[in-house]
Amino acid sequence: MLFASARRVAEHTNVSPPGRRWTPRMTVATILIAAGLIAGCGGKPFNVKPRPSLSKTDYRASGKVNEVGIQADAITDEDYLFEIFDANLIQAGVYPVRIRMTNNGAAPVELKGMKFGLRPAAGKLFRQSEARRAYKRLISYYELSLYSKDGYKRSLGDFESYSFDTAAPLGPGESRDGILFFLLPAETAHEGGLTLEAERLNSKQADSSLALKLK
Repeated sequence: MLFASARRVAEHTNVSPPGRRWTPRMTVATILIAAGLIAGCGGKPFNVKPRPSLSKTDYRASGKVNEVGIQADAITDEDYLFEIFDANLIQAGVYPVRIRMTNNGAAPVELKGMKFGLRPAAGKLFRQSEARRAYKRLISYYELSLYSKDGYKRSLGDFESYSFDTAAPLGPGESRDGILFFLLPAETAHEGGLTLEAERLNSKQADSSLALKLK
């Protein structure tokens, strides 16, 4: 846990000045900083901020499937990711895409059967991952092992709260936003040319798919 927290600190703050070599003394200092962070977050693997902290955003991609509007934007600001999730998701192989759906029709839209995928320019499709699995990827990447069970549950719960909810129907006039998590290599994420694909939106209608170019 100390090692992993020190690694997060080093990634986020770039503690080694330009032109200066990293030394064992610097490593010890960073670990001490990390120890303070652990004590301050109540045994949590990650000090994830509560969901209300999700800020407003200008979605770069938008489209429409029948009466449902969909907006999407990849979250690529690593400082913002550290601020919200206390981790560099992209470097850990977790790619977050924020979406917003609005039902402009007169009837509820069922979202349970929806499928999301992220397709790089190379063509391989990466299916949406459950938030719990994405969280475990972060645990593995940062090599975390020392935390309390209660801290783990609370941190995981805060992380899952950011997920886009497809369990409940989208009512008439209702808008809903959240984050989709995809597991893909960091180098693939940085290459760009990513397209978000949505399928099976309201399965009662024949044409229910959409592709949005993210970047």
